[in-house]
Amino acid sequence: MNIDEFNSVFDKVKSAKPLWLEGEMDPKASDEAISDVESKLGVKFPSQFVEFVQSFGAGYFGFTNVFSVSSSSEWYFLDVLKQFSFPENFIPVSDDETGGYFGFLVKENMCSGAVYYWHSSEGVEPKLKYESFYDYLVEVALKK
Repeated sequence: MNIDEFNSVFDKVKSAKPLWLEGEMDPKASDEAISDVESKLGVKFPSQFVEFVQSFGAGYFGFTNVFSVSSSSEWYFLDVLKQFSFPENFIPVSDDETGGYFGFLVKENMCSGAVYYWHSSEGVEPKLKYESFYDYLVEVALKK
């Protein structure tokens, strides 16, 4: 799925269920804020995540939340990472509000395009859940 296909699904959901998308969102992310967090984490985010936060921002989005590159946000990546001992090769980008996290695996400083799920109480490696960030958003956030 590309950004145009995602936007098409988003527009249909927004038309049919506008209240689903009225959650508190951060402003759209700047290149500088993205680069700053990437530098601090020592990773490169996948293009779909970057496109999304540049187009929509972060925070509550439909039935999920997306972690933010804005240091003033309650969903700021670096603050979230301080909350738990995440697996070393896992960067969370959203949570399920029950101790589970959706995120990217990191290999050679590059985040995967696929989205993995890890639960803080299970003590196991993250498991593949979605082939892409947009697939995750469509299914979890937009319920499609």
